[in-house]
Amino acid sequence: MFDSPKLAGGLLFFTALLLLSADRAKMEERVLKSGTAFLIGLAQAAAVLPGISRSGATVTTGLLLGLERDEAFRFSFLLGIPTFLGSALFALREGGTAESWAGLGLGALTACAFGFLSLALFRRVVLRRSLWPFSLYCLLLGIAGLIWG
Repeated sequence: MFDSPKLAGGLLFFTALLLLSADRAKMEERVLKSGTAFLIGLAQAAAVLPGISRSGATVTTGLLLGLERDEAFRFSFLLGIPTFLGSALFALREGGTAESWAGLGLGALTACAFGFLSLALFRRVVLRRSLWPFSLYCLLLGIAGLIWG
């Protein structure tokens, strides 16, 4: 499943449609409750599949369930913290030499810096009430994956 460019392309196409649906949905705004949080968590679990964006799936699910944009964005990234930390701990558990630790540290700092830049950009786009740039990006990559995969 993780070696299939066609599957990743199809799921990127699905992600694009999901993002567009959140832009078009006119839902009554509600507050975050345990049932809503559980459904957003399921969306995060689906993001293990290639082509499903974790942040796109969680923010979009939050929006479709009626959360305000800022609340959906904040919850999505709070929900990601255990995932990110678990991934880092898993990488650390693998161990390695001093050179690999230096590379891991440099990689972590670089990922952190670009992660914060991406996060700031994504937050601005989400709060502007338009996910279409990300949708277009996923749509084009999805089509490319389906054609050339």
